[in-house]
Amino acid sequence: MLEDHKAAIQLRRHNRAIDDFDLCLYDNAAKSLADTSPDELVRPLGALEEGVSTIQALRWGYDSWERFFNERQRYSLGLIGAALRDLPGASAEREALIASFGRTVEHHNLFCSYKGEGTGPVRSVFHNHVLRPERCSVEGDPWGAQGGSAGFSGVLTRLHKAAQYKSTPLDFKAEADRIIAVDQSSLPVARPLSTTWQQFVSNPATAYTTTGDASRTDLPDNSVDLILTDPPYVDNVHYSELADFFHAWLSAMRPHQGYPDMPSTRAVQEVQNAAPDGFQATAARVWRECRRVLKPGGCLLFSFHQSQTTGWCALMRSLSDAGFTVTTTRAVIAEVATSLSKTAAAEPNRIDVIVLCRDTADTPAEATPDLDQAAAQALSEIQSLREAGLQVGSGDVRTAVRAAVLAAGTRQAAADWETLQAEADQRATAAVAEFSTT
Repeated sequence: MLEDHKAAIQLRRHNRAIDDFDLCLYDNAAKSLADTSPDELVRPLGALEEGVSTIQALRWGYDSWERFFNERQRYSLGLIGAALRDLPGASAEREALIASFGRTVEHHNLFCSYKGEGTGPVRSVFHNHVLRPERCSVEGDPWGAQGGSAGFSGVLTRLHKAAQYKSTPLDFKAEADRIIAVDQSSLPVARPLSTTWQQFVSNPATAYTTTGDASRTDLPDNSVDLILTDPPYVDNVHYSELADFFHAWLSAMRPHQGYPDMPSTRAVQEVQNAAPDGFQATAARVWRECRRVLKPGGCLLFSFHQSQTTGWCALMRSLSDAGFTVTTTRAVIAEVATSLSKTAAAEPNRIDVIVLCRDTADTPAEATPDLDQAAAQALSEIQSLREAGLQVGSGDVRTAVRAAVLAAGTRQAAADWETLQAEADQRATAAVAEFSTT
């Protein structure tokens, strides 16, 4: 008599030492790489330039982007890259496929390490936010037909889901004690693109997208209701230095006709700066442009993550220099709690601060802002996050309080920033002591 249930078959992964068969496979790939003509493969182009995020790799001898990959990875990724490079035409689909290839590249190189089962066993090259060599790297399957981490076949599935979302967006809705996903509540986000303001004015049904120096745009005065942005972290995570990892591949693949022909994505006018004074000056240029294009009563809104008082002071001074007043700061959880950069820190900083700004001309100045009240409000926000069951600590308290206290400087006609910075640290230390005893 047959039982009315199906037998469960569980496939288990196991680890074993490499053997002669594995070594032969690698040798075959290395031979194929040597025997294949350069035109049949895409290889990452260019040398590493010295920088904050590249110095560790350079000290270990990784002086070219090609050296970030072993011979088998260069051969496998090179074949996939060549197939994408040689797609005919100049379509948006071709560009999307080449851009998606970047996810595979970042998970299949010598700077990847073992993460564990569940969400994929391979950590990305960028899990530390710097290009730091791994003592023991892990190699996955770049095609990934049987699963794994960011194999290109899986990337294609994600790209297909993104295309579906573009046509039928999902929104999250609170219902009783659950958060559910619902569709057909928002309009499709698919739009033809304009690349200049004049094109957009001529056809408002398009979406205007552009890249370039954010301190110099073609937007007219008083034309924007709301600006949402995400500034860099002052002296941490130098995006252009890290972006060159992808640029090395894209330069050889040419995803679109206008792709820049240059050795690096770095630019002298970028806001990212290792020195707080340099960040303050370059950020202020962008904020002035934001203020120029905002309509009367418009808002500038962004999130900021920074664990140093000097970084917060540079940000708030740049806003004040540009004619903005910070009217609100709010702490929110934005960082993954299991991030290596967080778990290794003495005082992990997991929060971002949402910063709301308005034109100083529309905001009355305060002669003596209540710094005690600002610090108390910031501490209360962190305590509320803890009561909601979220993991927060002393580093989060310091960040929230420093942001709130230094924001008060933008509401003063002539703030003494040196004194205010000392006040921010003093109140942050007091808030940590109170947080630890409650």
